[in-house]
Formats: sequence, structure tokens, C-alpha cells
Amino acid sequence: MKTVSALFETVSEAQRSIAGLTKAGFLPADINLVANAGDADYAGHFNEAGKMHDVTEHVTEAGTAIGGLGGLVVGLSFFFIPGVGPVLAAGGLLASLISGAGIGSLAGGVLGTIAGLGVPQDDAHTYAEGIRRGGSLVVVQTTEERADAAQAILSQNHPIDVSTRANRWRESGWQNYDESAPPLTREQIEAERGLYVR
Repeated sequence: MKTVSALFETVSEAQRSIAGLTKAGFLPADINLVANAGDADYAGHFNEAGKMHDVTEHVTEAGTAIGGLGGLVVGLSFFFIPGVGPVLAAGGLLASLISGAGIGSLAGGVLGTIAGLGVPQDDAHTYAEGIRRGGSLVVVQTTEERADAAQAILSQNHPIDVSTRANRWRESGWQNYDESAPPLTREQIEAERGLYVR
């Protein structure tokens, strides 16, 4: 199996990639998503679900609210991750890494979860920080033969150049993802995105 991944600025860009992957015949169970739920598109659903401690109904609503994402990936769930805050996670492999039910936790935290998806450890810190800063990570498990096709689809939807982005963060003093860092607010996420307007 081959792991292909891309980090996107917003969940809508990730959604377009997921739609392209499924249209090209990639199985929903092989497509995984970890997205910062501080995104304005569905943060309200998380807050409401968090009060009720029963996310099933609200996860369905959130999937609908962000353009039918719930129909494109499996196991759509909300979680809280130290250092990131509320997170939307979905996918066949992610389902095997998730511990607890409802609003719970991801086994091993976000770094462990990303590494468990097959992402190299060196990239895991950058992806985790990208999610913390409002990003959405799409990870596809596929065959060697279809890896290039998956990468081409992900590349069509303006993924973040993680190497360049990590260098920008380092210029500001960032070194590695720190789960003890405070989660960013929605306003801080929007300000962060504003730094990288294409």
C-alpha cells in the first residue's frame, strides 16, 4: 500500500479533493480526513454536540452543512485534541485509530494518528501544526499503481506547500508541533489564513 497526503487551507478544498478521488474510483473507506473544527463552516455543530455529549445527529448535520462531506468518507466524528481543539475526523483507517465514542480522543493524539495513517514522522509535525492552524489533511491509502493518480487529484485543489509553510513558521520561532500549546480561536485561524492569501 502507498500513502498519499495533502494539507489544505480549508475543509472545502479538502472536500473537493475527496469528491475528485471518489469520482475517480477511490473507495471512501481508503480516504481519510483530519480537519480543524474551528472552521466557521461547522464549528457551531461541534459546540452544540459538545453540550449534548451525543454527536451522531450533529455529525450528520455537519456533514450536510459542509456540502455532503458525510457521504464521501466513512466514520465522520468530532473529537477534541490537546493543542488543536475540536477536530473533524473521518475515514476507514482512522476508524481503527479512534478511541472512545462520541466526543472522545484520538489514540496517540494528533501526531500518533497522522503517523498511524502512514505519514512519515518528519511530515507529521508539519501536518499536525497545519491542522492546529486551521488546516484539513486528506490521506489516501492506495496501491503503488494508483498513487500518482491520487496525488494528481489532490494537487488540483491547491494544497499547501508544507515545506514552504513550515519554513515560514520557523522564521517566527516555531520548531515542532506542541500539543501543550493553546488551540487557536476561530478568529486566530482566519488571521492565519489571511497571511497566505493566494
